[in-house]
Amino acid sequence: MSTVANMKNKTETREGYKKTELGWLPKEWAEINLGSLCQVTAGGTPSTTKAEYWGGHIPWMNSGEINLKQIYDVAGRITKLGLDNSSTKLLPKNCVLIALAGQGSTRGKVAINRIELCTNQSIAAYIVSSNNLDFEFLYHNLASRYNELRLISSGNETRGGLNLTILRSVKIYLPPLPEQEKIAEILSCWDQAIETMEKLLAAKIRLKKTLTKKLLVPKPHWVEKMLGDVLDYEQPTKYQVKEVEDFLKDKIPVLTANKSYIIGSTSDKEGIYKKGSCIIFDDFTTDTKYVDFEFKIKSSAIKILTAKPGYNIKFIFELMQNINHPIGGHKRHYLSEFQYMTLILPELEVQDKIATIVSCFNHNINLYGQNLELIKNQKKGLLQKLMNGSIRVKFKE
Repeated sequence: MSTVANMKNKTETREGYKKTELGWLPKEWAEINLGSLCQVTAGGTPSTTKAEYWGGHIPWMNSGEINLKQIYDVAGRITKLGLDNSSTKLLPKNCVLIALAGQGSTRGKVAINRIELCTNQSIAAYIVSSNNLDFEFLYHNLASRYNELRLISSGNETRGGLNLTILRSVKIYLPPLPEQEKIAEILSCWDQAIETMEKLLAAKIRLKKTLTKKLLVPKPHWVEKMLGDVLDYEQPTKYQVKEVEDFLKDKIPVLTANKSYIIGSTSDKEGIYKKGSCIIFDDFTTDTKYVDFEFKIKSSAIKILTAKPGYNIKFIFELMQNINHPIGGHKRHYLSEFQYMTLILPELEVQDKIATIVSCFNHNINLYGQNLELIKNQKKGLLQKLMNGSIRVKFKE
């Protein structure tokens, strides 16, 4: 047998595992369609023209609330009359909910309802009906397959949607029930750690906002200035950058109009670079970001703001967070519309001191945010390995 043939055989056999469309999985894991393990149903919306259908005591969930993941309460309430006169259904506790539609990131996301509730028509529910499937395992399994679920949606990627037929046909590879339960237990511990870190981060952000609000209370000697008096406005002239896949070369961040999110880096030398502290202004949303590193612009919706002499850019940025922009609808809100808005500022020395204090809080918040992302990524990696059997867990028979 040739060396090539030997190599091929090695890649196509793996002791104790079988080749599936999802890759190599343990041989004892069963391949089953979810439709044979679960009742699959969708919700509905009572007529919004019937006041008597709304404001009752029955929880009613909309698709945006899928992001809560663990559903202990929802904002909506319907009456028994609304339930009886619509296609929505009262779901038992511990269903695995999945968002059917959405042009953004919602479609394909999953959650578990910890209370009895109804949902709208954009949410389907897997009601586990088999003793061989643990609902917590199902939740984590589908959470690990977010991209797969979006790809199998009917229609194109942005406007497509899942439906009950698709959901019933989704295949799941099942370990023995005790192994399912152990996997779910491990992943639930990670979820609790993530939830704790999210609460700590939220507390840090609230503390920073409270402190900043107190520090920025104007004193009698502070001077009123217009935004245009303290900031210089720069309109980028070039926006030529390569695609995201080419951004990982020289570590030069590229900023987009999507909340000035840093999406990568590029070695492309065309376009505009900026060094030194500045504020990025997105004229579609009036969102602002403070930037103190070299970067590159991708979108014409982003404008660059720098402080004029005698003003601290970090201090100005914190003041700008308190401006109530008269924004309405998805249209451009040019900085010229805001240049006459007023700010009340102290002398430069005080600006510098306040900016230093706030920067310490921001640094602490950033560290918590980085740790949170680290935990999420670690959990994501573990989730994938547990779901494909490359890491096995011990469990009692």
